[in-house]
This record gives sequence, structure tokens and C-alpha cells, in this order.
Amino acid sequence: MKESTLIKKAFTFFLLALLFSLIFCGISILVTKDHRINILAYALGVPFTIMLLKGKEFAKIEDIKKNKKWLLIALITPFAYTTVLYLLGKYVFPFSPDPLDQNQNILYQTVFILLSVIFEEIGWRGYLYKYFTMEGWFKMNLSISFFWALWHLPAILYGGYTIPGPFWIGVILFFVNLTLASFMLGWIRQKTGGILAPTLVHAGNNIAMILFGISGPLLNESGIIFTIILAGFVFFTKAWKTPTLFQLNVLKQKYLG
Repeated sequence: MKESTLIKKAFTFFLLALLFSLIFCGISILVTKDHRINILAYALGVPFTIMLLKGKEFAKIEDIKKNKKWLLIALITPFAYTTVLYLLGKYVFPFSPDPLDQNQNILYQTVFILLSVIFEEIGWRGYLYKYFTMEGWFKMNLSISFFWALWHLPAILYGGYTIPGPFWIGVILFFVNLTLASFMLGWIRQKTGGILAPTLVHAGNNIAMILFGISGPLLNESGIIFTIILAGFVFFTKAWKTPTLFQLNVLKQKYLG
């Protein structure tokens, strides 16, 4: 596939996903003030666009039996680093936990978070991942993070995401963290060959952030401490490098289809 065609397809997907996300979320806001339902409606724009573009085959689920170790790592990792964030907040930095809304129980929150994340990952680590593999590992993850971050921007401006501290500094850090997270999720996606593992990491992160009540300009998803943790993971795993397995997959897709 020519690079110009690839870019056109990627931008088409992004613009349609953004458009339908805004439409669905707008309708949801008119119907209910429930924040979780509105987020789910926003995320719904991604799979709806994939269905419209007839790209359902991109949502590949890895072999669970062969990837039990990696799936377990994907499940544990976000709870491990959010525990670190919580302990840092409790014993090192000023920290006022933002506790779970008692009117919405944990199961309610978990179901909506999980569905929202599944809708997202079908697009970012499914549809776009498959298209961008021909571009090489580094460029692929950088491109995905660019579209992923821009897709979040309307929700940030509307107030769907809490950005503590100086707003634009928080937004920049949020975008940096999404870029680092894209390499982390791409790394685990490559290890397993499917979207279940990155979905577990993404969902685990969102659920744990709420359960621990992570907040404040240093610790939350737009915080510098979170940036350092993500950067440490990327550095430790060398997730910015092109894995040999990825190179073989690229050759297979390029020459065998």
C-alpha cells in the first residue's frame, strides 16, 4: 500500500471516528448526565466507523492458551504502577484521593470502562495498527499515538478528563503520556498478536486510577510522575525498538498478504 493511500485511509478513519464520537456523545449528554454513559457513547464512534469502513477483521483476538503469561502480565501491570502512584501520593507527595462515587458501585464503573476501552482498542491497536505495520515499528506507534491523542482532545476541552494544574501544561503531558502508553500497548500487542492484552492494560489502568482515586498535577494521567513511570517501562522493555518478530510480521503481510 502506498504511503499516500495509507495516510488517506488513516485520516478518513480518524475524522469519521471523531465525527461519530461527537455525535453519539452529544446525543448521550442530552439524554443523561451519567459521565460513564457519555464516555461510552464517545468511544462508540470508533467501532461504528470500523463497521462503516468494513474493517471488522482487524479486531483480532490472540490465542489465549499460548499467551497466558503475557495476558497475566497485561492484567497485573497497571495495578502495579497505580499502586506505586498511590503510595507515592500517600507517603511522599501531597495527595487528596478522589474516591469512587458511592452512587456508582465498582461493578457499574468496571463494566462501562471495559466496554469503552474495548471500543477504543479495536481502533487503535486493531484497525490502525494493522494499516501502519508497513510503516515500521517506531513510526507506527508514533502515528497511532498522534490520532489517539487528537481523538481525546474534544473530550478534554469539554471537561470529560480532569486536567489539574496549569491546563495547557497538563494537556501537553497528557499527550506525551499517551505517546508513551502507545509504545507500551503496542509492545504488549506485538508480544501476543492480538488486542486482548492491550485492552487489559488499558482497562486496568482506567479502573485502577479510579479505585485508588489517583488525582493531582503530579500523579494522575497528565502528571509528571506518571510520565516517568511510563518512560521507565518503555526504556526497560526497549519498546521504541523494532522487535525481530515485528519485522517478520511486516514481511509476511507485505509479501504473503
